[in-house]
Parts: sequence; C-alpha cells; structure tokens
Amino acid sequence: MINGYNNKITYSSTYTVLIFSLILLCFSAIEAGPLETDNLVCDQEDRRLLVSKLDYVYRHYRYAVSEQPVKVISIDKYKIVERVLKNAMEQAKKCLSNPVTPELAYVEQIVADYKNIAKPSKLESNIEHIRNDLIKKFDLSTSPKNIPDLKKGKKVYDTICAQCHGDRGDANTAVSQTFKVKPTAFSDPNIVDRLSPFQMANTIKDGVEATNMPSFAGLSEKERWAVANYILFLASKENSGGTAKKSVYVPWYKTMDLTNGELKTRIQRLGVIPSALNASVSYIRSLEMYQDKKLQAPLNRLYQTELLFVKTRMLIEKDNQREARQIALKAYFDYFKKIEPWLVKEGYAQEVTDFETQMFNFTSSFSRPELNQADLLNIIIEHIQGLSKDLIKKT
Repeated sequence: MINGYNNKITYSSTYTVLIFSLILLCFSAIEAGPLETDNLVCDQEDRRLLVSKLDYVYRHYRYAVSEQPVKVISIDKYKIVERVLKNAMEQAKKCLSNPVTPELAYVEQIVADYKNIAKPSKLESNIEHIRNDLIKKFDLSTSPKNIPDLKKGKKVYDTICAQCHGDRGDANTAVSQTFKVKPTAFSDPNIVDRLSPFQMANTIKDGVEATNMPSFAGLSEKERWAVANYILFLASKENSGGTAKKSVYVPWYKTMDLTNGELKTRIQRLGVIPSALNASVSYIRSLEMYQDKKLQAPLNRLYQTELLFVKTRMLIEKDNQREARQIALKAYFDYFKKIEPWLVKEGYAQEVTDFETQMFNFTSSFSRPELNQADLLNIIIEHIQGLSKDLIKKT
C-alpha cells in the first residue's frame, strides 16, 4: 500500500520511486566516502612484492646511472630497472590507491626521478625512506620464524645457484658468460655490502624481470631464507680472507634486514675496529653464535643495554640531560637487571657488582658536576662489551 492506493501504482510512479531510491543511494555512498577495498585487492604477498621491487631498484640503479656526471652508463641495466619499477608501480596502485595514501605519491616520484635520470644518491634516499615506511605500514616480517640452516642453504646453492653465480660467488662460470647481463658477483664487496638476507630471499622468490634470474618460488620459505643467508656468509667469508672473528653480538633476527654495509656500521658503533669489520661480519653471517639457545636471552639483553647506553652518550653530548637519564635507567631496569641473577649463577658476580658501582656513579653525576659523565659512560659501555665478548667466546 503506497500513498493510500491499493495496488494502483502506475508504471510512471514506479519509475519515479526507483530513480529517487538510486539518488538516495548515491548520496549515501558520497557521505560514506570511498569504499576501502584495499584488503580485497591487495594481500600481504602483494605488499611484500612492492617492497621487494623497490629494494631491487635501490641496489641496481647505480649500476645503470653514474653519480657524477649523471648519465646512463648501461642501457641494458637501465631497461631492467625500468621493468622492475613498472612492476613496483602496478603493486603500488594496487595497494596504495584505495584509499589514496601519501606513500603512493612517493612511489610516483621515484618513477619520475628514474625517467629524469636522477642521481643514484637521490633515488636511493627516496627509496630507503619509503620502503622502511611501507614495512611498518604493511607490518611486513623481515626475518624468518627460525634461525636459517646454512647447511641446507649450501646444498640449495650448490644445486641451483652455483652454475651461474659460481662456487665462490664470483659469477665466473661457463653459463654466466653466455648471458647478456652477467649474474651478480657476490664476491664483489661493493655489491654484497648492499645486500641483506631479506632482499636476497625476496629476489630468489620473485626472480628479476628481463634477466636470466628466474623465480624460484617452488623453493620452500625455509629453503629461500637458508640459501639467502648462505650466499651472504659465502660472500663475507671470501671478503674476509676466510677469517672469522668473535667480537660483538647482534640478535640474529635483526641481521636479516641489514645489508653487510649496514651490519658493518652497526658493529663499528659497538666497538669493532675497522680492520676487524669483515672478519666480524663473516662470523655473524655464519650464524654460529646463535646455536646455543641458553645464551641468546642474556646476549640479547646485553645488546639492548649497550645500544641504550650508546644512545645515552649521544644525548649527553647534546646536553639533553633529562632524556639521557631516562634512557640510562631504562637500560638498567628493563634489560641489565633482569639478567643479573643469571650472570651471578654463571660466575659473573664480580662483573655484576662492578656494573652496579658504575651505574651508581653515573646516576650520581647528574647532581655532581665534578664527575665526568662521558668518561663514566665509556666505562659502562666497555664493561658491557667485555661481558658480551666473554659470553660470545662460549658460543
């Protein structure tokens, strides 16, 4: 019953009601804003692929374009980057367009920089910024669930990788000589310093457009992570002359998204001298120190303690006393104090007592100007480093 009439609705009035209903639906949709179908068209694999393609461009653009003077030095590699960027743009539109996000404009700018033959340093800076933001935005995992098995990685490498990349990673093989674009030489420190296990695992899965690098998506996730880590271990071993040095601890999962260059920077901040960097990286990439599970928790807490005291030192240098004190207390209560019972049990009672004294002196320095805060912090950091090195020797 409509407008008081019993089943006497004409075709014209029915049509009018239909049109009016459609108009109301349109207004409702406008007020509600665009439908967020992002989750329907873009899954986690698409997001990983976007980051993977941007990582590839970051690593390889400088082999296509020189920094000074800015010009294309390899048209073949420039075209490969173009293909990879095209794929990245497709993924960006898929994952960042509905609703439109600021990150989409960043990817579009990277494409524009490529077309304008921008300096490699400029393109790399933009990519580094956006890829880290995307990893956080997408909540992407940059490490495997478990420590990779290098023995399994070597087996996979010898079976499917060595014929092109070489037994020692130098890419000097009969097969590689037939390629227009030579495979990556992992023995080149300039190349391997720009590679991380996360990036390698992605490239192994995805392959590289317009090259002889196929996709090995048929490998299991464990196999991809294993061979990615083995490659970086092999490269690090070659670059260190076969030597490995037990020096500092970095949590294994943290190393998965660190290039060898970034890893060197990280451990140098932790006190490793320049001449020992390659050997130290070689040992870290061997993953040997992570096999003793009993030592992982205390080593990880000592690592976090040291990082926070290094940050405290930086804040003291900037005369940011208030935040420096907060960070130092966080390092002590959140990390070091929690492993004191374990350290005492393992025979480090004197080291714990010494640290407590050092911590007391440092906290007292905020009200006693005669105490040199920088010197006290250096003593604390060296003490933590000593403890870590002693534990690492047991691995």
